[in-house]
Amino acid sequence: MIGARVRAAASRCAARYGLFASVALVACGGDSSPREAASGTNVSTGPAPNAAASDTIAPSLRGGPGASPGESASAKETSAPSPLDGFRADLLALTRGERRDHVRILVFGDSHTAADLWTGSIRKALQTRFGDGGPGFFHVGMAGARHDSMKPSQDGRTETLPKQPSTVERTGDGILGLGGVLVQPKSKPVTVLIAPRAAIAASLRWELCVRPGSKTSRVVLTPRGGAPVIRSFVKGDDKKVTVDRLSTVTHDPHEIEVRIEGDAALCGAIAETEASKKPGVVLDALGINGARVATVLARDEAAFIEDVRRRSPSLVMIEFGGNEAAEDGGDIDAFAEDLTKLVLRVRKAAPTAGCLVVGPTEQIARPARTLAVSRAFAERAATLGCAFWDAQEKLGGPGAMKKMMDEYPPRAHADGIHLLERGYRDMAKLTVDDLLRGVPPD
Repeated sequence: MIGARVRAAASRCAARYGLFASVALVACGGDSSPREAASGTNVSTGPAPNAAASDTIAPSLRGGPGASPGESASAKETSAPSPLDGFRADLLALTRGERRDHVRILVFGDSHTAADLWTGSIRKALQTRFGDGGPGFFHVGMAGARHDSMKPSQDGRTETLPKQPSTVERTGDGILGLGGVLVQPKSKPVTVLIAPRAAIAASLRWELCVRPGSKTSRVVLTPRGGAPVIRSFVKGDDKKVTVDRLSTVTHDPHEIEVRIEGDAALCGAIAETEASKKPGVVLDALGINGARVATVLARDEAAFIEDVRRRSPSLVMIEFGGNEAAEDGGDIDAFAEDLTKLVLRVRKAAPTAGCLVVGPTEQIARPARTLAVSRAFAERAATLGCAFWDAQEKLGGPGAMKKMMDEYPPRAHADGIHLLERGYRDMAKLTVDDLLRGVPPD
């Protein structure tokens, strides 16, 4: 039976770690608990809790020239043209049955995005209202990676390229796939079993991204009850083929097995429903723990543009700033320049997509610097014609992080940087409210 080896490995792991189930999952390369996923292991952007958050529109959410950071938007301003108008129109087209493709959202970010609690809740809210287009992008075989809708289990150990995914230095040729990370077996073959956390009635079309290695290797994609899709590579193929993609279609329960033999590398997978039958919303959470804007810029530009272009997004969200703020002595103006470069790169790939920059949340250890980074990003977003969502203000402003830590149960992690699951879910509600500002109710 598909996945038998994986289930056996999971049982051995649980037996080894006893009652510490969440530790066992992480140690075996499986899915970490939401609370652990939120805390992360790197010093990365820090989510703040959400108890005292006001429900007013975020400063500069309308974006564009003249949108001053810290300025509250009046009713008149919220009806003014916004960088999100096209995205909102695409959502309305779904409700009217006038659209024949999914409305896709790409979110590039750090650990707040990587945990997929904030983005996962945004995904669920939008899919519930406008239609479920499927899970979207997720890492395959990457230890500690988490997707709110998908649950992997794994037999065998993997390593990543770059070794430190958040690096701002170019690694190899810089072609790392949409998620910015390659995953390959550490020594022996690796088998990954993937299944949705909840039932999905519609069929799913899968696309597995693969890069050939320098040696003979093989990747097998097997849907439950279906025929395997096999891609074999021989020595020298890495000089001929940059990226290959394996495709298959599954039906409920949508369980698939991915097996990697040799040094071929996986660059993530995408699962979507058939848009031609019933289009909906798809959100790709493209977060990396510890990442900065410069992490994305370190990739090959042409390959990045092609990866984004193939997704045809209606909205691109850029969520960074916390790790920039944590870089003592880092030049904030240089960080803003990096933001400019990334937005321009995204526009080459998706010139009609809406642009939303999400500022960093408050960090207890460095509130002034985090605020300075947020203001610099807000000013640059306005210059670039992007909307800006001020996470610090929306979560309650200065001091809110400490309040959320002190709540019972707490919304923020004890590190004073990250949110816990409840905080992220509430942060998502605030984000969705502003994303849909001005969209008529059902």
